[in-house]
Order: sequence, then C-alpha cells, then structure tokens
Amino acid sequence: MKSNSFKNIIIFLLVLLLAYQTVELWFRDISSHNFFSTFLPSTPEISDINLKQHFYHPYRILHNLGKGEFKIFYQNIGEKLKETSFIDVLNTVNDISYVESGEIDYSKIMQTKSFIYQYNFLIDTSFFTKSLGIKESALSKTENFDNIVITPNFDTLASAAIYFMDSESNTYYKYISQLKTDLYKTLNDALNQNPNGLLYESSKMKGWEFFTDNVYYPVWEMNSYIYSPLKVENPYLSDNNEEVMDTIKSKTDEFFDNPMNNVYSRWPKKGETEYFINSDGGQKAVKYYLKNKCILEYTNFGDFSNYKKTSLLDDYSAATSFVERDQFVKNQFFLHSFEQNDDQRTFYYDLAVNDLEVMISDKTVDLSHHIEVTVENGIVVKYKKLVLTYSNAGTPAFASNNFEQLMNLISEEQKFSSDGDNENTESIKMDDIHLIYKVEIRKIQGDYTELFLYWAINKNGNIFRPA
Repeated sequence: MKSNSFKNIIIFLLVLLLAYQTVELWFRDISSHNFFSTFLPSTPEISDINLKQHFYHPYRILHNLGKGEFKIFYQNIGEKLKETSFIDVLNTVNDISYVESGEIDYSKIMQTKSFIYQYNFLIDTSFFTKSLGIKESALSKTENFDNIVITPNFDTLASAAIYFMDSESNTYYKYISQLKTDLYKTLNDALNQNPNGLLYESSKMKGWEFFTDNVYYPVWEMNSYIYSPLKVENPYLSDNNEEVMDTIKSKTDEFFDNPMNNVYSRWPKKGETEYFINSDGGQKAVKYYLKNKCILEYTNFGDFSNYKKTSLLDDYSAATSFVERDQFVKNQFFLHSFEQNDDQRTFYYDLAVNDLEVMISDKTVDLSHHIEVTVENGIVVKYKKLVLTYSNAGTPAFASNNFEQLMNLISEEQKFSSDGDNENTESIKMDDIHLIYKVEIRKIQGDYTELFLYWAINKNGNIFRPA
C-alpha cells in the first residue's frame, strides 16, 4: 500500500510539472524556444555569467618581451587571459591606488616586460567594470581606454603597475595594485616565457613617423618569411562541393525550433533568383545566397520594440552567444567594432588564424566583416555571415616584402609623386598596418583560391600590398 501511495504522489507531481511546462510554452514568446534564442529582456535579471561573457576580452594580447620585441596573440584569448592573470590582477581593485596621468610615452611605459591588452575601439570604463564585476569607483579617474598595460612594479614589493591608455587623446592613467605573493610570482613567470612565432616592433619606439598612432608591425631577419597559406572551405556545400538544396536546408535547420514544419523556396533555375530561403512560415527565415556568393543571412521578423530596454552588455552577450551556437563558425572570432541605430545595436566580428587576422578584401563580397549581428532589446533580429572556414593548406609560401622594404617603397612613391617640391610628410601618414590573410573567394577548377599574406595599409581606406 505504501508503495502504491508513493507512486501516486510521484505521478501527481509529474502531472503538475507537465501542466506547468505546457502553460509556459503556450504563453511565452515563441522566439525563446529557438536554439539560437538569447535571454529574453522580460526575465528579471540576466545572470552574472551572461553579463560577463567576453565583453572584457580584448581583440588581441601583446606579450612585451622587453628590448622592444613583442609577440601578438589573436587566438584562444580566454585562455591567454587566465595564463597572464589578467582577471586576477584587475580583481584586486580594492587594493588599487591611482598614481598619475599624462601624455603617453611608449619608450617609458614599454621599457620593462609587460602584457598589453588591446581593444579595437574605446571602451567605456563603467561597462568594462560591470562586465568584470568589479567596483567602478576603483577606476573613477579613467573614462575611456583602448589599451591596458600590466607590468610588475619593481619599486614596490609584490605590486603591479596598471596603465589604462586612451590612444585617441594620447593619455595614460596609471594605477598601482597590491598583489599577493603567489599572484605576483605567477605574473612574473608568465612574462618570462619566450613564445615562438613572429616577433613585432613598436613604431613609436623605433621612431617611424609614417603613423598617426603607435603601430606594432612584424619583423623577420631573413630575406623571406615562411608561412602556411590558408585552405578555404564552404561547410554548406554537399560532399561533392556543390550547392544542393537538401544539404543547405539540413544545415540551416538549426536556426529553427521545429524545422520539420518549415517551408522553403523552390530551388531556382538558371537565371532566376540567386538565393534559397528556409523559413518557419512566419517569424524567422534564413536566406542562403547561391552561385558561390558564400553568404548566409538569418532574420527574425518579430516586433521587439516594446520589450524591456537592454544595455550594451546585454546585447553584446546576446550577439556573442548567437555566434558561438552556430556550429559552422569554426574559426576563432573576435569583436572588431559595433554601432548603435535607435533601439538596435550591430556587432561586427572578424576571424583569426595562426594568430593573424583574416580580412575581407574581395569586392564581390557584400560584407566588410565576416560576421554581422544586429540585436534589438536582447533579441537577435539579423545575423549575416561569410560562411567560409579556413585551415592551413600544408604547402608553404614565402613572404619577401618585409616592413622596412614596404615603408621604403611607400616613401619613394611619395617622393616621386611630389613633383620635386618639399615633401609633405603629413600626406603619407597612416593609421595602421597589418600583416593579414587576404580573403578572395573566386573558384579555380572547383576549389576556392588559397589565402596568402598581404600588408593591409590603412591610408584613406585599406590598400593591400603582397607580403
């Protein structure tokens, strides 16, 4: 009898649970059922874990080896932040003290070993502290920054100097943080490692006058640098590397709650519409552009204008979570920039392979960055990406035009175009220079072209020179 009574209680509780879940599914907005859904703004609070997700991640980390040499990392940034004790050091803000501010002097700040955390845009300090869960008042002297430099302070035992640098105003803010002995040792041990790979120099420290700001450029001593070109693949193609309706449909089903009920457009004939649409017949649709345009576009047509207003952190977390859940984004991605338009924020992401940026330069691509995510009040309403993935091709290539050769060539070209008048050095000022993999998606005999290294020069827009 007792056994039957216990079973009846269990059955009763299960029925109650089923009824509760049915009500929840019926009355909750359908967008929350999607595998790609983010936390809805109508929930009381987004969790701390969600708030902290990646916003404090720089787009790259520099290891200052001392003596003017640097190593740059674009990949596995989360692991690098742990290895370099970034979060642990900044979480000592209760023991942090403001020292001074002034004009940035790279030769002074970079004279000892350090870790440099670079962001692609100015970070509002209040957003940064919220994303880390630390007190904003600890860094009240700093409004914005795009570089953080952390280095052991040898003048004071077991402490670190932390520089928050605003490159736009050329201003630094120096703080001293008291560290526990074991954390101080961990930081020093990480700094004393000698990583392999390309080494970089600082344009300010070397006295190059071509740039409006400090630039880190790679150097190699030999006549050429040996590297691996990138093999290009499209994961949405069939096993025969062809655009097939069933394959594309099956690989875009992950964007929907119940793809078994989806509707999709007729496969276009030659000369007709150049895209294929997979949709749930109402709120969401995925458009895949055909004829090797290599672009996928997801749209949520729901009206979210009356939802609870969300912060930059909320929307960034929603965008990043969406990208992470896309199983066909196989390369490392990082936030390049973002912009706001009324109630919507658009986040732009790019990719990195072999600790180098992969940059879109092909004019046939209707994207300036690999991934664009538009969020409205915590809901992803548009997601557009270049679907290509990259891996090492295996066959080595050689980069023969190093930085100094390139600068000398640009200087000669400028002198030649000045008609013999006094050279206007301002006319050859550049914002930046990167050694990058240049994306070209044209096909050769059924295969995409391999990607090779180029110099991307920011001078009135990008100019590309072979490396």
